Amino acid sequence: IITYDHQRELPHIKSINYLMAVWLHPLLEQKKADDVLYHHNNIITEFPRANVFVVTNENKLVTPAHNMLKGITRKFVLEQAATFMEVEERDILVDELIDASEIFLTSTTKRVIPVLKVNDHILGNGKPGSVVSQLWQRFISLEQEI
Repeated sequence: IITYDHQRELPHIKSINYLMAVWLHPLLEQKKADDVLYHHNNIITEFPRANVFVVTNENKLVTPAHNMLKGITRKFVLEQAATFMEVEERDILVDELIDASEIFLTSTTKRVIPVLKVNDHILGNGKPGSVVSQLWQRFISLEQEI
């Protein structure tokens, strides 16, 4: 992924305003990135169509508390993660991404997707971590129950 300074208008409301994401598409191709993570005033907010989660080196799951859409998959992930690790909703600085042990995004259509590279920095060993793997399995189990 790449990071980009942008704040959606009315970020807590689901909208169809993806103009910035479309405008950034050539940059994504140039950087060979799959998605863009927005931040504003150096504080992480969201992906254009997904929520973001960061696993710290202290094995704490953090996600933004405001300035983004609080999706239903985000809620599911917070509930599930709280059963096996500490969870915190707070501001996440862009600089914290480099020190993260894992980063992943969530949405109803994308499910739970690991982030392996931020800008030009490879996270960990460049493979999905244990937290995202466990949450992926729980998400798939829920889908199979329904």
